[in-house]
Amino acid sequence: MTSQYVVDTERDITFIDLNYSLYNSFKEYTLYIAENELTLSRADKNKLGLHFIINQILDVCSETSDSKWFYYKTSDSIESKLVKRLFNSLPSNITYDTCDFNEFIANREYSAYIKKDVSAVSFQKFFNFVRRYDLKELEHKFKSNINIKRSLLP
Repeated sequence: MTSQYVVDTERDITFIDLNYSLYNSFKEYTLYIAENELTLSRADKNKLGLHFIINQILDVCSETSDSKWFYYKTSDSIESKLVKRLFNSLPSNITYDTCDFNEFIANREYSAYIKKDVSAVSFQKFFNFVRRYDLKELEHKFKSNINIKRSLLP
């Protein structure tokens, strides 16, 4: 059985299956477009897709303040490009690979984990990213919940 997340109490970190979360965001995205009968340009589709992706990540992170480590099974899709673009702006830990989440978790048991110094971490790059795509509502959602900030620290 595949789980959306696995809590590692030894390392004090929660591993998140980003593909599971993004599946839900894609369903919301397509439903929104269909319900509103939208015809969008490629740029608008990317902006709307990012909105749903970021919103899903913020929802996952708002639940607890535990540090999160994201896993994303890559593919050759627009979604993969958007995810990589987003996580380049976040200081969070993320692993990209081609194996399934359960295989990633099994392999993590044999990997060393060195906690990074978070004293110099800044979310300014993320805020600039969100502003560039005019997603101010998500910036406000991010700033209003301390669990999100703590969860996204490396």
